[in-house]
Amino acid sequence: MKNTCIALLATISMLVLSSARADTHNEFWPELDGFFKLDDRTRLFLMTAAMRGEDTETIANGARFQSGQVGAHIDYTLRPIAFFGNQREEDWQQDRYLWVRAGFRRLEYFDDWSSGENRALVELYGRNPLSAGFWLTSRASYELRQIDGEYSNRLGIRMGFERPTSVAGHALMLYAHAETSYDSRFETWNRQRYQAGIEFEINQRWRLEPYFVHQDDNRSSVAQVNAFGLTLKYSR
Repeated sequence: MKNTCIALLATISMLVLSSARADTHNEFWPELDGFFKLDDRTRLFLMTAAMRGEDTETIANGARFQSGQVGAHIDYTLRPIAFFGNQREEDWQQDRYLWVRAGFRRLEYFDDWSSGENRALVELYGRNPLSAGFWLTSRASYELRQIDGEYSNRLGIRMGFERPTSVAGHALMLYAHAETSYDSRFETWNRQRYQAGIEFEINQRWRLEPYFVHQDDNRSSVAQVNAFGLTLKYSR
């Protein structure tokens, strides 16, 4: 338990200290996700997201978003978890030790419709119980990307911790994780991302996840990003 708390605090501290740098770009990442159970092992995941930076112009008394993406995925359980506690049917991924996601996403830049990105992705997720209700989480991801007609790939490795609990009868999840990514265009591990957030249950179908991200990328035109994300999730 002691080692788990130290590791979790170290991850959050790294995120907070990194975000204190002055030369960062501030962004807002809203997202809407839909999860639809197909059977005991499979579900459909649909998503749409956008990104708005601090320097994006405002039009008609509203915010102009710089980019948006949509995606469709299939999640499949490789190893179902043994039942324990008051686990709920809608908490699909929290009831699994190991599962895989395969899907496709399209990214568009609203200020330049001639450019865009197609992404075919495969992700492997793992969860392992620790002491005192903590879980060790991991994800390995591979993306085949087509950016303006040119192909490349990106590999990501993510590790973190999460702690499920409840407040006033509503499920609550605290988490923090760190990820590093390899980009074949540069042949280097150029991106590091640190994220912490809370996911809480609104009702049986809806959940809300506010989170904070700090990202370093030594091959991007924006080397450092601070982002506030807000994801609304629907499950059926």
